[in-house]
Amino acid sequence: MLSKRPKSTLETLALDALEFLPKFQLRDGLPEGVTYDEATVSEYVSRLENGAEFKPLEAVAVAVVKGGKKKVRHLVFSGFNRGEAFRRHGVNSVRVLVYPGTEEDALYYALTANSDESALPRTRADKHKAFYTLLDTPALKQRAMDAGKGTVGIQRAFALACGISHGLVAELLKARGLHATRDGRLEPIPQPCLSDGAPDPGDPPALAHSGEADGGDGDGGDEPEPAGPPTVEMEDVREMATKDAIHTAIADVRSLMARAETLLKGPLADVLRGAAAAHGLPLAVKERERNADINDIALVKVEYWPALTALASVFADVQAAAHGTGRGAA
Repeated sequence: MLSKRPKSTLETLALDALEFLPKFQLRDGLPEGVTYDEATVSEYVSRLENGAEFKPLEAVAVAVVKGGKKKVRHLVFSGFNRGEAFRRHGVNSVRVLVYPGTEEDALYYALTANSDESALPRTRADKHKAFYTLLDTPALKQRAMDAGKGTVGIQRAFALACGISHGLVAELLKARGLHATRDGRLEPIPQPCLSDGAPDPGDPPALAHSGEADGGDGDGGDEPEPAGPPTVEMEDVREMATKDAIHTAIADVRSLMARAETLLKGPLADVLRGAAAAHGLPLAVKERERNADINDIALVKVEYWPALTALASVFADVQAAAHGTGRGAA
């Protein structure tokens, strides 16, 4: 079981006594040194004027000794936009959930700030920033790795520490050229040994965005994969040794469809749905896949990977439409 936060106390504190430090604000895209989003704060102020109530801020109480005197600093790690809205609304005191701890604790807790119910849900970029803050801060990374060893594994420990999915952790580790080993270490991804250049027939299909207008002959060659719509990062079939791994693979495609509909509005989303239906992409989890075990991996491989291959073609169509070169162009 991963370690939990210590018990908090609900206190009413002077707003001026709280510290809103940029290092604990993990929203992406804010100007340097700024801890709140102007549009969000303006909206919150309007809601306060109309009698709205917000959940308490969250802070870590850090005991320090200065000049021989003991002092307690309250480091806010969740509620930066709310705090600024309260200040502009003329509020002097606010409710705060206070945890005892250290500055390191405040940053560790900030990794999951707003990952549950929030008036301003985290963006994908926010989640990336939280994860890379963990990965690039040795003390936090070691803390999560220690919590995961012998329990859920470090990859899932990272996911829990940042309030993100296991699949996103795998994707972001891969972007850094890393992977989690079974014995609880992070290592560089091994480079494949290509003796004859032929792909392993047991591997899942690559979801490169084929069909790009690059002037090539369409065989892909050794050209790097171009940036484009999101792809599904799947675990190798040979690593699918548990039900959870199979369910993660299935959920990744369903999540991908939802993200695509968000990114590609209107007619393009219709192109995506239509092409997916034409290719037989499974948008619902079959009962036998839901109950799959180690002996059903072959079934999933036969019935599921072809749909993923079709998905690559779907995104090629949609991407062409987005660039005004395909049949879906307006």
